[in-house]
Amino acid sequence: MPMSIRLENRVATFDVQSDAMEPTIARGRRLAVERFYYAHAPLERWHIVLVLLSHVETDLIPDRLMHRDAAGRERELARPHFPYIKRVAGLPGETLRFTDREIFCDNRPLQIPHDLASSYSHFPGSTAFRFGASDYKVAEDAIFVLSDNLRTGIDSRQTGAVPLRCCLGRVVF
Repeated sequence: MPMSIRLENRVATFDVQSDAMEPTIARGRRLAVERFYYAHAPLERWHIVLVLLSHVETDLIPDRLMHRDAAGRERELARPHFPYIKRVAGLPGETLRFTDREIFCDNRPLQIPHDLASSYSHFPGSTAFRFGASDYKVAEDAIFVLSDNLRTGIDSRQTGAVPLRCCLGRVVF
């Protein structure tokens, strides 16, 4: 008899606290995230996903966060994890490169959907990107994510690819 898996708490809600995905998703908006979406569907380019990063996945977050209590004693806070809503631009195993005007995927210009063209029509300062200024190979167990608001969003251009284990689900609004 085939085994079936019952996935509890499939949908979670998340309040957006930054403008990194504007104009698509406004700060303050409540979103629904289907947590186990990728357990039964393929990961696709341009999906919006919720990723959870800690200092293990990126060096933009300190290894340790310290807090001074009321008595003046220094205490270490629990290892922080920070949620981010991002758009999938690069899939596992692909090689990406950004220029000021476009994204190349495996040495071919990436086709950007019409509704995203205003967000991804140019990449000013692309030569200064930490990741993607030159050919960047996405690991087989990772994705390259972007903010829709490229001016303010922190994404894989600064942090590198996000491990698949950090992708909590697909945003379903």
